[in-house]
Amino acid sequence: PFIRRPGQMFIRTRRFPRGRNGLPREEAERRIEVALEQVGLTAVADRKVATYSRGMRQRLGLADVLLKQPRVAILDEPTLGLDPEGAQEFLVLIRRLSREGGMTVLLSSHLLNQVQAVCDRVGIFVAGRMIACGRIDELAAQVFAGEPLQVEMEVEPASESVLSAIRQTPGVREVQPPAPGEGPAGRLRLLLDRDVRGEVVRRVVGAGGTVLHLQLRSHNLDEIYRRYFRGGDGDGTAAAAGLARAAR
Repeated sequence: PFIRRPGQMFIRTRRFPRGRNGLPREEAERRIEVALEQVGLTAVADRKVATYSRGMRQRLGLADVLLKQPRVAILDEPTLGLDPEGAQEFLVLIRRLSREGGMTVLLSSHLLNQVQAVCDRVGIFVAGRMIACGRIDELAAQVFAGEPLQVEMEVEPASESVLSAIRQTPGVREVQPPAPGEGPAGRLRLLLDRDVRGEVVRRVVGAGGTVLHLQLRSHNLDEIYRRYFRGGDGDGTAAAAGLARAAR
């Protein structure tokens, strides 16, 4: 490794012996400069590593990975111990390097909000075995299959004719008004058997109303995870079977 121990000058310990990893010194030096620039450490390259913050050391470790120019990088709990701001900056860096450098990043983490923020696809592991893999919306569709779609909507005016037009739309299971004190009367929650948002909008307009807001509520990874482990028998076995079949 190009860092032997904290406290040494990084400018001295970042050198490869000639021919290290099959690289001549000139190429190794070029890669070092590029890696430092990519992780934002060029300005502090001559400082002692012992003076680096935890976030800077995480970036330094990532620079070490980038030196090898891998097609796949495996990062295990990369934001562990970082403050929220440092964790967010590191996740943005990972995503940028993956997109711009064409590198696949396998991220292992128990912090599901971070996984959702940075990952394109998610795998769920149980006892060392991956039982499902896909985009978050795909996993949500599998886990919450058969449940109504939830739509947040705001209309104006919230007249009986407008509300009746929404209720009578085929595919609308339920129209829930806001509870007292939770907002204007036109702020609604719809439960749909299928995605009929377009037809709902047409009927609202036809009844003389205006749609101010319309958003399909999506399930986040934390909800998927909790539902998965509540599935069927309480330990996730039934849900695992369903997800495994869907993932094949």
